[in-house]
Amino acid sequence: MIADGVLREGVTYVLSEEKAPNGYLYAKDITFTINADGKLVADGTVVDNMKLVMLDAPLTIKSNKTDSTGKTLAGAKMEVKDASGNVIYSYTTTEEILTLPKELFAVPKADGMACYTLSEKEAPQGYELARDISFGIDKDGKLYVKNENGGYTLVEDGILVMVDASSTTSTTTNTTITTTNHKTKIPKTGDGTPLGTLLLIFWVMIAGMVMSFIKYFRQKKRRNMRLKEKQYNGTL
Repeated sequence: MIADGVLREGVTYVLSEEKAPNGYLYAKDITFTINADGKLVADGTVVDNMKLVMLDAPLTIKSNKTDSTGKTLAGAKMEVKDASGNVIYSYTTTEEILTLPKELFAVPKADGMACYTLSEKEAPQGYELARDISFGIDKDGKLYVKNENGGYTLVEDGILVMVDASSTTSTTTNTTITTTNHKTKIPKTGDGTPLGTLLLIFWVMIAGMVMSFIKYFRQKKRRNMRLKEKQYNGTL
């Protein structure tokens, strides 16, 4: 309330918000005056009840934790940090897109951004921790995320999306069984035995036969000689 006697007729004034509550945007300035009839005129319109009403629009920031296919993941433990790295809010994700408490965030009055960080402290089972997301909010409540080049990219739908990569890997174990077969091969014609081996076997057999014949004839010769000696001795 403005005290009586402070405002003078015909003078133009501006009502400005110096500090908006956390979670709300700064309201637009209101230009007003008191006309010759003593009525309040704000932005060119007569205000019948003589009350200036300044409205702050609420801020909306949403968060979604997904896998690489876009499926929303439950069970991730998350933290929101301010520009100094202080944790200002902790929560666990569900299977729905979450709206973060607006009271966490304060928007700047002028150009620039209020900066924050979204961190994952514990990933759902089967997933890896995602990288932190640095984000900012401008005076109009628009959401921006820091990109790889160090700049900021506008998030059109106002949703912070953090993606977890799957940590599941499949391992295949190959078992090799070695069987050793011991076989005694008997050379056969046409069984693939080398020709040289067959010839060697053939000549060994021939040599054996020759030796057997020689031995036989030597033994026969000795017997004949002993028989003749006996016959000769018997005639004497």
